[in-house]
Amino acid sequence: MSQRHEGEKSSNTLVPENWPIGQRIRISTTLGEELEGEIYCFDSLTSTVVLQDGEDTPTTRKSYRILNTNFVAKTLLLGPAKAELRPVRSVDLAKVRAKEATALAEAQKEIERIGVGVTAEAQRIFNALAKT
Repeated sequence: MSQRHEGEKSSNTLVPENWPIGQRIRISTTLGEELEGEIYCFDSLTSTVVLQDGEDTPTTRKSYRILNTNFVAKTLLLGPAKAELRPVRSVDLAKVRAKEATALAEAQKEIERIGVGVTAEAQRIFNALAKT
């Protein structure tokens, strides 16, 4: 059975007692966006909630959305919160830095491929040839 909580724009509606970790929730934002996911964490200091998308299995990749609670218009709790939560794994900072360096190098290559003073059509042709 779902409970309905009408959120106002104040962060006091988003306290961990109201939105327990592991709770499935549907959020309507003030920008008209509808989000659904599991509450991964909540930070009252920054007024943010992190929603986890995806199935909760050890082998499934998940995505996370960080939402400023000042943009929450309405909330709908979808069933009870989980009784048991899986522990959070540690983050390998060396892997994160390597991934960041690779992404920055790729972005730099993309920037270098942009022609100066060329038409959009010429740039599309160059981009297509660069992929081969």
